[in-house]
Amino acid sequence: MPRLPHGAQLMAADDTTADAYTSTDGHKRMEKSEAYAIWL
Repeated sequence: MPRLPHGAQLMAADDTTADAYTSTDGHKRMEKSEAYAIWL
């Protein structure tokens, strides 16, 4: 699975707040991964 497009930039700017910007996308990716694993 590809990394977030701007993840490195967010981490470089402020690693203490980067998760606030990436959590929504991360949750969506996790949901898709779980659904795929259940389907298998």
